Amino acid sequence: MPPNCDVDAIWAALKAKSGAKQVPSANMDKLMRQFNDGITVQELDQNVTNAASDIHVCGPTSKCPAAIHAKPPIFEGGKGGTLARSEQAAPAAFDPQHVNQRLSQCISALQDASPQIRRNALEEIALLTKSSNTGADVAEATVQDWLEGKLGKALLRKFDDHAEANRDLAVSTLTGLLETCNDAVLSLMPYAIPVLEERLAWTNDANKAPVESSEEVRLSLSRLLALLLRLAGKAVGAYSAEVVAMLRFMVDDSFHEVNVQACGCVGTLNAALGLRLQPAAKELIAALLPLTTHKRHRVRVAAIEAVGATMHQGAHEMILEMVAFRDPNVIAVAAFYGDDLKVNFCGKLSLDPIAQVRSAFVRMLRDWLLRLPERLDHEHRLLPYVVGALDDDSSVVAAEALATLQAVGEQYVVDHKQEVDEMLRYLPSDAHGLGCAPGAALGDSQGLVYGGGGRDVGSVDAGRGGACGGGVCSAGRSTSAGVGCGSGQGDKVGG
Repeated sequence: MPPNCDVDAIWAALKAKSGAKQVPSANMDKLMRQFNDGITVQELDQNVTNAASDIHVCGPTSKCPAAIHAKPPIFEGGKGGTLARSEQAAPAAFDPQHVNQRLSQCISALQDASPQIRRNALEEIALLTKSSNTGADVAEATVQDWLEGKLGKALLRKFDDHAEANRDLAVSTLTGLLETCNDAVLSLMPYAIPVLEERLAWTNDANKAPVESSEEVRLSLSRLLALLLRLAGKAVGAYSAEVVAMLRFMVDDSFHEVNVQACGCVGTLNAALGLRLQPAAKELIAALLPLTTHKRHRVRVAAIEAVGATMHQGAHEMILEMVAFRDPNVIAVAAFYGDDLKVNFCGKLSLDPIAQVRSAFVRMLRDWLLRLPERLDHEHRLLPYVVGALDDDSSVVAAEALATLQAVGEQYVVDHKQEVDEMLRYLPSDAHGLGCAPGAALGDSQGLVYGGGGRDVGSVDAGRGGACGGGVCSAGRSTSAGVGCGSGQGDKVGG
């Protein structure tokens, strides 16, 4: 300091620039005298409060001398840290203005270069947006305003954060908010679908390496996609191409939980779009078929259910691929240049070592044989697998196969009523089990009802041959009048 500098002058100049109101010296002298005179502590506190009430520290641009400027929250580092300890926690009663202010501050902190500060901001957002932490139920309209405003887009931008923990936290937070407010899904879909497609895609088609390296984050992304498909309903048709592309990536994922989620998304997409999914149905089934041979039985069961649902969307021709059908009059061009191999996926599923997989396979066959519009074209290809399941080691699978055959038989009677009626009218007696009984079910008093009672076992002809009358037939067996016997084919029931 220069020797000729006047300290008092400099101090007075600084006080004049600050413009702060100084505590009168008289008040300070009074406090000191009261203290020396033995004033009580309560009286001293009251005097200090009165003296300090006149002190206001305001900025130079403040219009009101008593203005108090709020400080923004300070995000601290450290394990599990959120806001600085000097900041107060969220109030017990939900205050929209307070929460909105804190959310704005947290969204700004998401742009920080420090991964820990970004994580703290995400944790603070998760705390502020949960009803259990605010002490009151957050209105759905409030959550919708948050998602349609800056918060939804800010969370989507953190899906490609450099820190894995931050990406997972951003996905889980957005998923929780969408579960709370379903109405915000449609407004968020134009932003969420491209982000999900980018994160679930591959870096290149050669090695099929996903852009998102973490399996847990890919699982969270797949769950978010499943939620969007379930809540969007038919509106997902506008993004069907992007969704089908994502499902192809998820089906080829190396993480089995992602495969299960992909199969569930295929079922949801079928329920939402129906026949509108027909252009991509064959592509989806072709992508799902390798999962029926996955090493985990949960994945195989999920793949069977997804394939069974997608087959109804005009993809029945893929049944030929599942049974490895080859047209004997057609030779594939690939067979001239190398091995042209086909996999019989139905055969593999019928011999699966897990009973749950075989049961799901029989249920899928039952669904196709009863509900598929083109079921008549594929009955002869699918029924052998149902018949083979009658001898299954599992009693549950065998019972399902028997019930399937019974249901298919009843459906056949409905589909071919006239043909069955003619067949039953002229059916040989030995094909009726315990015999034929007259009845009017066929519209003729002389008709015979299949499986009817009224005759004993001894009256049933065991042969198939020419017509004969009552009494004893050529084979030496007792017969009734009009019942054919013999050993040949083509007999007719006489009158």
